[in-house]
Amino acid sequence: MKTILIAAVPAAVAVISNALGSAARMMTAHTLDEALAAAIAGVDLIIAGTYFDNSRMFDLLRALKARADTRHIPVLCVRGVSAPEILGAQTLQPTLASLQIVASASEALGAVGYVDLVAQQQVMGVEQANAELLSTVQRHIP
Repeated sequence: MKTILIAAVPAAVAVISNALGSAARMMTAHTLDEALAAAIAGVDLIIAGTYFDNSRMFDLLRALKARADTRHIPVLCVRGVSAPEILGAQTLQPTLASLQIVASASEALGAVGYVDLVAQQQVMGVEQANAELLSTVQRHIP
């Protein structure tokens, strides 16, 4: 069975894990150091949450791609929860333009893609959005 590391805040881990079901063995990390240690130990795919470790998703991507022993691991960036859920009720939702910038930056740093699960669940419904995420993950597991 393949192993997926979900590097995300706890609320996003729950949403992403629910979307993936039992498709793979799931590991979680909530800090950059935990995620790097898990990657070095060996995983088949990393899902990096937008708000991971105080919004350090890009730091995780850079660190993974800088190491010879982790740069081969596919990383899929996912927004699994909305900003107000993590940062507080007074926080504004990101704009479409800002999400497009995050997606472009993720891919420029070596991610295989960016999925806005929050928006997809609002537009498609939870079941269809979860199926789309699962399909995307399965395409990128070696």
